[in-house]
Amino acid sequence: MKFMSNRKKLLIFLLCLTQCLLFMSGCSVGSELPEEYASGEERLPAFQQTPQLAEETMDFTREKQEDEDEPFTYTYAGLENGGKAVFDYVSYLETEEGCSVFDEDGAIQEDPTFSQESGSILVGRENEDGSGVFSLKISWDSESCTIVPVNQQGLKLYQVEETEEPTQTESSDDPDASKDGITILIEHVQESIFSDLKISEDKKEEYSFFAQDGYVKVDDDLAICVNVYDTPTHTFQASYLISLDGEHLYSLNRSDKQVVKLPLK
Repeated sequence: MKFMSNRKKLLIFLLCLTQCLLFMSGCSVGSELPEEYASGEERLPAFQQTPQLAEETMDFTREKQEDEDEPFTYTYAGLENGGKAVFDYVSYLETEEGCSVFDEDGAIQEDPTFSQESGSILVGRENEDGSGVFSLKISWDSESCTIVPVNQQGLKLYQVEETEEPTQTESSDDPDASKDGITILIEHVQESIFSDLKISEDKKEEYSFFAQDGYVKVDDDLAICVNVYDTPTHTFQASYLISLDGEHLYSLNRSDKQVVKLPLK
């Protein structure tokens, strides 16, 4: 009986050791900081290569992912100011590496407000062979940031077409006179959007609408892109295109960039 008990203990020890080794193979804590992120022939300098961050002390973790398109996650903790550190890094990539901040469709965006406690962005540049975009998915909080390099094959970066916003001609006694044209367009179609998302009447106040800068063309009409968010959880719900005359509404599938015309209420 004593022999069997010791054997069981040995088996348990070996199983625990195996689990620890498996964990350590996927997660490197306290590893040497990388000098660059790479995907094939594409390279971008790593986070701490930013001149302003070169002397800052930080904890580093590299974790291997199961997703082949996003093989590694790099986490930097113990930062004095996460938002400021990401601002310095993104500014460095834009100035020295020709990178741009963009959305999931590849539309180049203005830099966000890094002063907020937490946030996330996409920043990168097109591959030299034109096959896609080597991008960094960056998220941050007050003391840390996480970076996931990914080569997005087939994606193209583009500037959103800029055009002068149409002027409003409401009379001074019009209750909408103090509202800008974008707000009026959103209010004109929001019931149709709520219907498409199957949002009940008592939940409508929990959703927010944010218009992207610039305009896009749909069926030869200029339109604005509006993103809908669940306000309490700050989660993205859907995107819609609204023609500037307010007569047409389209749902936008960001994964395949397909649009579907929706009926107006």
